Amino acid sequence: MKLGLSLAMALLLATGGGPSTAQPTADEVKAASEMSDNAFARDNPGYKERAGAFYEKEYLEKALDQMAKVVELTDDQKMVARRILRTFITDWLQNYVSGDGHISREDLARCLALMDERFQGELSQAGYKAYLAWRKDETGGRNALAFMMNPRFAIPQTPAKMPEPNDTRENRKIQLPPLGFHTIDFSKEFWASLKDNYKLKGNVADVLSYEQIRWMVIIRCNIHVPAGDYLDRLIHGWITDATTFHSGPIPDNTMRDLRRPLLTVLFEAEKGELGLLTIYSDVAVIELNSRYGLLLKKSRGEQPAGGDAKDRAPQP
Repeated sequence: MKLGLSLAMALLLATGGGPSTAQPTADEVKAASEMSDNAFARDNPGYKERAGAFYEKEYLEKALDQMAKVVELTDDQKMVARRILRTFITDWLQNYVSGDGHISREDLARCLALMDERFQGELSQAGYKAYLAWRKDETGGRNALAFMMNPRFAIPQTPAKMPEPNDTRENRKIQLPPLGFHTIDFSKEFWASLKDNYKLKGNVADVLSYEQIRWMVIIRCNIHVPAGDYLDRLIHGWITDATTFHSGPIPDNTMRDLRRPLLTVLFEAEKGELGLLTIYSDVAVIELNSRYGLLLKKSRGEQPAGGDAKDRAPQP
């Protein structure tokens, strides 16, 4: 009896393979290679598996229960629905990883189409119609997985160019979702250390108007963002013709706000000037042309611009 093994056979045995084991197809090998050939995949090994387990634990069962009530699923249909939703999560995450930490609108559309096709084969015509209404819910109130199914949170497959000065895309100036980066925080001590000529004064409209902003990118977001133009309205509420800069000391009762920034926006004005806007619940700070502008609410009891921004901020 021969004790020696060929290298090929040794590799097969070591990996649990053999003549009866299905080998990966060329497309599967290519897909696996593409998934690891980007910075996100290299920096986050095993992300699809970890995120998949988390999403199943935190969102899948809740979404399944919500769908079961809307569609009136039987116990058997609920078991099938769980499997289909789990497959959708896996498909979504695979596209997210291979997309370098993003999912394109085209890839999301394919994931949704596959899920729709699977449900259409399991539900009655009325049930499938109810499922589509549930799936297209954008608020998350009836669909805990809405954040994965909403095309608003996907990106175009081809990189979007920054809009021209007159191209606001139906008045939506924010082109990218929140990125989660952090900037240097503002403080009472920093404001007190600034020389007077480094502080912006007078009317905000004399320095910057909302209409003069060509584009914006969110680099920090510590509030829940509803669908629609919520962020646009929040930012616009601070940059108005009636707003004036505060040049005196920062009131003591605003110190709490400076420990909890809500939103930081990088923007470019029409003249090509880059600026930074950080919004707190009752305070906002503009940095433009190496100068700083401080904006305060007129009344401490007044709600922040955008209505419920304070309520949506994470509690300490």
